[in-house]
Amino acid sequence: VSVLAETGVSRRLLHLAAGAASDGDADEAAGVDAAAGVLADASLIGFSLDDVLIAHRLVMRVIREQLAHDDRLSVVLGEAMTGLARLMEGIPEPWRDPAGTWELAGHIGALSRYAEGRADTINAEVHTELLLLRLESVCMLNILGDSTGQAITKAESLVADCEPVLGADHPDMLRSRGNLAIAYQHAGRIAEAIPLLEQTRADCDRVLGADHPDTLSSRSNLALAYLDMGRIAEAIP
Repeated sequence: VSVLAETGVSRRLLHLAAGAASDGDADEAAGVDAAAGVLADASLIGFSLDDVLIAHRLVMRVIREQLAHDDRLSVVLGEAMTGLARLMEGIPEPWRDPAGTWELAGHIGALSRYAEGRADTINAEVHTELLLLRLESVCMLNILGDSTGQAITKAESLVADCEPVLGADHPDMLRSRGNLAIAYQHAGRIAEAIPLLEQTRADCDRVLGADHPDTLSSRSNLALAYLDMGRIAEAIP
């Protein structure tokens, strides 16, 4: 809970992080609930009416500081990311679960802030895995399409962070740039979207090959952007 969003953590996510699916291992889920009860009795967490566990910001900060001091912060961040990845797998269509999609985005954003603030104590593998989680979260926000400002902010930050870690030609770097362009397009900032989409299409073709699925997607996205601008003669080919 201390490395996730300050708004609180759903019991569902904690069960997933413990390895218990929503209809899976009852013992794992019971263990999570028992631990939560102990923490609540000690006034370290509270419960909201909608079954969310909430800790005070100061408590969360003290725990993170202690984890960093004990060289365990990377481990706990990794465990949190495992739970978030399982939650993500349970949302194949973001529009069917907007609340879950936004919960994911909030927790991934919190993890990113904590990892950045403690870069000296976080191992490289955690940073890379976190970039991939952020990428999938931006994809989901773009599909959901109900808050373009948030999607742009997260996509811009992701692009800036991906290049030094992954390199300019890494497939996930190309995907992150394409998702930023789509976020711009959804916000009506088509003049900013098209150059990015053109660059992404060219880079995908060069790096991945003309027949790679990501190249085909980048070509389709560019055609749709041309269509939005009324550049039909360029969109059709």
